[in-house]
Amino acid sequence: MEKLKPNIPYRVTKGSIDGIFHTGDIFWFSEKEDIICFPDGALEEWPDDFEFELACDYELICTRWSQKLKRKEDCNES
Repeated sequence: MEKLKPNIPYRVTKGSIDGIFHTGDIFWFSEKEDIICFPDGALEEWPDDFEFELACDYELICTRWSQKLKRKEDCNES
């Protein structure tokens, strides 16, 4: 698996065999901890059989206490 950059939204393009990742899921890699985050949870360990791409239509809003995924209004995906 390629190295994930922290606080960058990614979209799953091929789900994992165990069903943890589904096609279309949006996730990001935490900057402060070695975990993958979802809008509704986080994983400390994850499978390596899923595929992903940058999710240019999302941005991560980070504050001192939280991280929130937000869909960009002005993204023109090609």
